[in-house]
Amino acid sequence: MFWIYTILAHLAFVLLLPLLMLHPKLKEGFGFRLGRLPSAWPELPEGKTRIWLHGASAGDLLALQPLILSLREILTDCSIVVTTMTSSGMAMARKGMPGVDAVGWVPYDLPWVVARFVRAIRPSVLVLEYAEIWPALLRRVKASGARIVLSNGRFHDEKLGRYRKLYRLIGNPLEHIDCLCMRSPAEAEHALAIGARRSRLRITGDTKFDRCRIDSQASPEAIKELGEAIGEGPWWVAGSTHAGEESQLLDVFRQLREDLPSLRLLLVPRYPERAGRVSDLAR
Repeated sequence: MFWIYTILAHLAFVLLLPLLMLHPKLKEGFGFRLGRLPSAWPELPEGKTRIWLHGASAGDLLALQPLILSLREILTDCSIVVTTMTSSGMAMARKGMPGVDAVGWVPYDLPWVVARFVRAIRPSVLVLEYAEIWPALLRRVKASGARIVLSNGRFHDEKLGRYRKLYRLIGNPLEHIDCLCMRSPAEAEHALAIGARRSRLRITGDTKFDRCRIDSQASPEAIKELGEAIGEGPWWVAGSTHAGEESQLLDVFRQLREDLPSLRLLLVPRYPERAGRVSDLAR
């Protein structure tokens, strides 16, 4: 049944090709997304374990950072490659991720594209973040002999029906994943509901909280500087917001300010590129 997915993926690629080649954000790294490594790609040492970690956006890469640091402590001699699919993710990766040897764009999920990319980087292990389930990629990486792990796994309850229908049509890509590390028992049940094997499930929590522990090691001077910059509270922090949510939060904030004039609101949109629009909305 995988041939159905292959046909649909190629049709979508052909239809979207003009947009992929012309859109300012989507055209970046177009050749890389076709599986061609750039000339500036670092030369990775032969004979070392190669771990490929993929996170769709900047937030996903942040969640992977504690795992990367742990891998560096345990496997001191491995090579670590990170891929992403958004401009915010690439900006953060290029800015610098401790412990990472190479960063790039994830290839389009077409069999011939992922085959080219997998041959080029030759991963020993692939780690996917949250619900980055790409059928062609999983199939090819598994065929190469590499192990596949899902980190911080989650499958939204309202989407389970769609997952089941799709997997009945194209085959279950979860069969290619060796270990599914889920954020909670509820998420593990969601994975079971769409065809994951119970023997491959692990409940490991969310590494974003490990990231908080890393960030909490900031120097007293940095904390003092931040406190002076933002002033006294009380503060209401609304993080990882999406379009439509900010206007509701601002309405509630204005109502709260009537009884608590000193209240301040810190809005942190899920996608950094929306910061300008959120700022305009708040004015």
